[in-house]
Amino acid sequence: MKLNNNWWFTLIELLIAITIFMILVVMSFVPYQYYSNIAKVKLASKEISQSISEARNTAINWYDDSWTNQSIGIYFDASNNKVKLFSFNYSSWITANMINNNDYLLKQRELPEWVQIDNVSWNDKVLLYFSSIYWVPKLYDENANLINLDEVDFNISFKWSTNPALNKTVKFYKKTNLTDY
Repeated sequence: MKLNNNWWFTLIELLIAITIFMILVVMSFVPYQYYSNIAKVKLASKEISQSISEARNTAINWYDDSWTNQSIGIYFDASNNKVKLFSFNYSSWITANMINNNDYLLKQRELPEWVQIDNVSWNDKVLLYFSSIYWVPKLYDENANLINLDEVDFNISFKWSTNPALNKTVKFYKKTNLTDY
């Protein structure tokens, strides 16, 4: 007597296996996207912290072609998610025209996609200024008005998210020149 040993899958079994596989793939994509967004916010906070350190160190150590000290300002604009580094002569007073003029621009950085600066100490546009002579940072608003704060908060989020994991605050302490992210 001959036994019929077929080990082939039927079409129904194959469709069930593919369906289970697709469900597992979809379920694993959601956490991956979430943790990817968290990583983007962390990267943006590190980039802001690095920009602050770079501006401070450049103000302390950098000379232009005429061997004069150059003060450095970092301009944070919440409307276009760009961080701009400006170079100013150490003896110049900051004006609104200087902040909006790209003649003083050293470099510009963009934050990762979909990550935004919500505000900087309750302002949308702020210039953090490092003097090359005094090494004391100052904070100016978009109209070049001095803001007197000992601590500057940079609020960053992913697409206006209210989820605490997708919001980050970078703190800069002016008295100690330390950044906490």
